[in-house]
Amino acid sequence: MAINWSTFAIELLNFLILVWILQRLLYRPVLQAIERRKQADAAVREAARTLHAEAEELQRTYAARLAEWETEKIRLRGEFEAELDHARTQAWEQLERDLECGKTSHAAQEIQARGAEAARLEAEAVRSGAQFTAKLLRRVASPELQDRLIGMLLEDLARLPPPQGDALRHAPATVVELASAYPLHGAQEAALSGGLASLGAAPAALHCTVDATLLAGVRIQAGSHTLSANLADELAAFCQAGEGSA
Repeated sequence: MAINWSTFAIELLNFLILVWILQRLLYRPVLQAIERRKQADAAVREAARTLHAEAEELQRTYAARLAEWETEKIRLRGEFEAELDHARTQAWEQLERDLECGKTSHAAQEIQARGAEAARLEAEAVRSGAQFTAKLLRRVASPELQDRLIGMLLEDLARLPPPQGDALRHAPATVVELASAYPLHGAQEAALSGGLASLGAAPAALHCTVDATLLAGVRIQAGSHTLSANLADELAAFCQAGEGSA
């Protein structure tokens, strides 16, 4: 059978035209789309790695800040108690010396005045310590620290002793006031609501407000029950402890 070379040439030309059209209109766009998808995936993976590294660095930074704050708080409390003990010892020693010398009523009045002066100095020391501590707390306050305090509060809710847990568990459903130093995001609000619900004390409504005076952290008011995990209440407890020891 003879080959029709003209037909063969035409078919070969048609085939080459078809290959050119497919290369131009199909293969090349598909390859370009695949390449763009690869580049986009690589960019997403790189961004995810960067965000993960930044999150780990932030976690390490704020963990170090919390540890520094705990150390500083212990040091300040020790210095404060040492100063109060020293002032109290000096006042008692002076009082014993005056009583042993048998001074007149004028001397007794002077001793009383010295005691009042010592009390004034102790009160001034408490105020100075509170001001210094407040300044330090304002420097470390941040939304990240608030998130850590919320985590501590949720852990405390899970370990509430029976008297407090029973009181919340049997409290009537009511509107729960939730104040935070920084605005809460949805996950934090849901976690706090879930923590209360785990006690059987789910509120009828959770009313969230922002109170910058808390510095960092939250305060929950459910009827007569108050749950706190914030720097302002920690500072108030610190001052009350100092006044009580005076």
